[in-house]
Amino acid sequence: MSDTPPPTQPSLPPGDSRGPRKPSSASQKPRVSSGLTSFIPLQPTVADCWKTIGVRGDGSCPELVKHVHCRNCHVYVEAGRSLLERRLPEDYRDEWTSLLAKPKDVIERGTLALFLFRLKSEWLALPTTLFVEVAEMRRFRPIPFRKDPVCQGLVNIRGELQLCVSLQYLLKIPDEPHGLTDKPRIMVIAKDGVRWAFPVDEVYGLARVKPGDIAKTPVTLSKASASHIKGSFQFDGHHAGILDDELVCYQLVRSVQ
Repeated sequence: MSDTPPPTQPSLPPGDSRGPRKPSSASQKPRVSSGLTSFIPLQPTVADCWKTIGVRGDGSCPELVKHVHCRNCHVYVEAGRSLLERRLPEDYRDEWTSLLAKPKDVIERGTLALFLFRLKSEWLALPTTLFVEVAEMRRFRPIPFRKDPVCQGLVNIRGELQLCVSLQYLLKIPDEPHGLTDKPRIMVIAKDGVRWAFPVDEVYGLARVKPGDIAKTPVTLSKASASHIKGSFQFDGHHAGILDDELVCYQLVRSVQ
């Protein structure tokens, strides 16, 4: 009988309930320790055969008979592992250290997160919590026997038909020359389980408005049915009206009934 002691299994961290780990096979690449973490160095070239002979190519790879899809093949798995466990850039830790060391922005209580958009010459805003999606402009499908100018018809958003309405008509915004370059979009909002899609002439994006920056409705916005606007603020030299989302959605429900 040999006096050579049996090989010991590597110890597990406290609380690890997994069984003993299997010793790495000879085919696995050795891991290199950086002192803080372990990683597999990224190979200089990774064969992206899935793009040529795999499912994204001509499908001539003989391994597809066994694996059906490239994601089940060890070549694809190793390529993903080498990407996720590649060596960190030299300035990666320094960049994140300086970023996380910056003081955090203090958001004043009562600050509103709004989404800005334009209808003709009027800039308007609604709470970001209402917004579901901003999509490219597309054709509306009219609903037979519906002549309500607020209800424009149905629009296809990601394969789902959404009711399309006209906020311009609801807010009584005049269709007059404004000298601005239109970049039309379809915006989708949701309120009380009901979704509404409506076209806009331009999308500005997100804005945070402090309570002290909210003013009364200026004269320029009173044309857009002042009863639907509960305040205004300035941005980039423009005035924007904050729409009363409760009233707007209530009026939309009444208009399409």
